[in-house]
Amino acid sequence: MKTICFFVSILFVFGCFNTLSFAQQVLSDVASISAESTVSEVGKPVFPLELVIKADANYGDQVSSTYRIGEKIAFELRLTNVGKGALKVFRFDGKSIFCDINGQNWGSKEPSGDPVVILMPGEVMLKKFKISGAEEPGDFKVSCTYGMGVNGVRPHAEKTFQIVR
Repeated sequence: MKTICFFVSILFVFGCFNTLSFAQQVLSDVASISAESTVSEVGKPVFPLELVIKADANYGDQVSSTYRIGEKIAFELRLTNVGKGALKVFRFDGKSIFCDINGQNWGSKEPSGDPVVILMPGEVMLKKFKISGAEEPGDFKVSCTYGMGVNGVRPHAEKTFQIVR
């Protein structure tokens, strides 16, 4: 009877220590990025990374997407981990982001360096832009792409600001 109890307790101890370290879990989650990316019903890829362009609410009292001629245009670019695990990603800067800001290029089309930032589930990286205002009324288009993607497809966001007199 004592031998059985001892054997059972040894199995229990081995069962309790069968967990992954933080580094193993991160690497496991990074390897599962392609497994998490699927295609929704409408054919738009669903990634564990989401890129969004928003009007910058912290610039004066401007929270809308409408600006006057010559007024500085402020917006923020947000990269969010919407997946279930931690992801190893590139820094969120001009080496990993490419933006077309009303016909002017900013950033790099191909990321450089190695992924060095661990982005936990729900965590957000933010980049703020404040640029010279438009000289004419009309649409002011911003389009940005993040350099790290899945199966050749990268997170992308677009926003159109209105310029009025």
